[in-house]
Amino acid sequence: MKFQKKVVLAVALLAFFVSPALAVNVQFLSTNDMHSRLYSEKNAKTQEISSGFAKLRTAIDIAKKAYKGDTLVCSGGDYTEGFFYYYFKGIPEATASNMVGYDITTVGNHEFDAGGEDFIKFLNIIKYPMISSNLTFKDPSLNKRVKRTHIIKTKGGVKVGFVGLTTTELAATSHICETGFVTVEQDTTKVAQAAVDELKKKGCDMIIVLSHLGHETEILLAQRVRGINAIIGGHTHTKVEELMSRKDPDGNDVIITQTGCYVENMGKLDLCVENGKTVLAKSKWKLEPLGAKYKENEKIVKYLAPFKAELEKKLGVTISTCLDPINLGKTWTRSNESPIGSMIADAMREGAKTDIAIQHAGGIRGGLTLEPGPVSALTMNTILPFGNNVCVTELTGEELKQVMEVAASAYVYEGDGFDGQFRTPGGGFMQISGMRVTYDMSKKPALVDNKNNVKFPGERVVKLEILQGNNFVPVDPKATYKVASTDWTASAADKYYPFAGKKPVNTATTNKEFFIQKLTKIGKEFKLPKQDRMIFLKK
Repeated sequence: MKFQKKVVLAVALLAFFVSPALAVNVQFLSTNDMHSRLYSEKNAKTQEISSGFAKLRTAIDIAKKAYKGDTLVCSGGDYTEGFFYYYFKGIPEATASNMVGYDITTVGNHEFDAGGEDFIKFLNIIKYPMISSNLTFKDPSLNKRVKRTHIIKTKGGVKVGFVGLTTTELAATSHICETGFVTVEQDTTKVAQAAVDELKKKGCDMIIVLSHLGHETEILLAQRVRGINAIIGGHTHTKVEELMSRKDPDGNDVIITQTGCYVENMGKLDLCVENGKTVLAKSKWKLEPLGAKYKENEKIVKYLAPFKAELEKKLGVTISTCLDPINLGKTWTRSNESPIGSMIADAMREGAKTDIAIQHAGGIRGGLTLEPGPVSALTMNTILPFGNNVCVTELTGEELKQVMEVAASAYVYEGDGFDGQFRTPGGGFMQISGMRVTYDMSKKPALVDNKNNVKFPGERVVKLEILQGNNFVPVDPKATYKVASTDWTASAADKYYPFAGKKPVNTATTNKEFFIQKLTKIGKEFKLPKQDRMIFLKK
């Protein structure tokens, strides 16, 4: 009996020394929402050269060298977007991302902007895994290439499991789902939990979600799914400045990160996990600006130079000169009346000869402020990269109010209590012409699911008026109005359900062409419209 007790004690002691509950650390360097912004640019405020893939590679090299343990380089999706992407078919983005040294990424919605074929071309070039747990491709071979989960074992022996999640709004933000190329599972909580459980069974020491769901949805995910250690996020271009966490259903900490956008910052997460649980006290997060202190990697600069030169040569001719700064900041155009947005909408209304024009803010790009100066075709391609055709649709006054309620739902503030999956994406906010709207953003927004089923019509539009002559008069709910919009909006995308079932007339002219026509008509110089179309009672 004594011998048996000694054996049991010996086995217990052996298990203690062989399998101690040691804490493990891994450094994760991350970006999200690069949107084809490959080049370093001059910051309008600081005048320093910042951002870009060449600086990112240098920052990664320095961070890896300074860290004692293992480092993995990750992305929250959206490598591509806009005119640069359409012109070069994603080849520079994919090749440069290999040169940066990514280890793994999830799939962003903009990866499908140019269709399925170009998505496959991107996959064929990249040398790292791209994952998404809630995408299912029609082609079975793509499901083997874009796996639902992935495991990386570091040199130090840490087994890191990755879950990928793509925005459930993919069908609303891209036409790729209409083609049957890919379908999106809407219940991300269910999908994520199944993926985490699978990785747990495979003995992963830590589990990371690479998310392109958006910050508010990522917060909810952290609170609903058991077993996640950290979420490296994307989609909403949120800058998480300090170490941020939420408790999962078991009371364990989940770290949530995002770096902003346009390769302006690199995320540095030193994650400590002990016995499967995140140790906040031993974890660190830093948002590292890619500013003047980082030199550009010469190999990447050399590779990218010819692409930029080719564009500038062909598209650099001046159309007119703007006397005002042009604010293309995403935060501004998607939650405020934007002078450049108003002018684009004016050009659409005048060119299509309609009562009203609306331009979705997601179609206006650039992400920076252009100083007063020449506007060329290249500038126009930066501002309006998608080449959307303008369509004319007849809507009643009541339907027009519904449209503006959907637009108002894009305005999200932290903790407002409404799930982002039931609102139009930020890019669905509308810039307008021929109309004036009064908003109360403190009221309940329109809630619409990703199949355009209305859960709540919204109550943020307090007053809606149409321009008649030089005066604004109330919109008649029963009257019919001709509305110019992009073909994107006219297809009921971004949850604009009032357009569903309508028969829009395609002008076969892009918003960019109408804008160029307007500038050509104006002549050598122009000023942006004054702000008098949106009134915010509460915001």
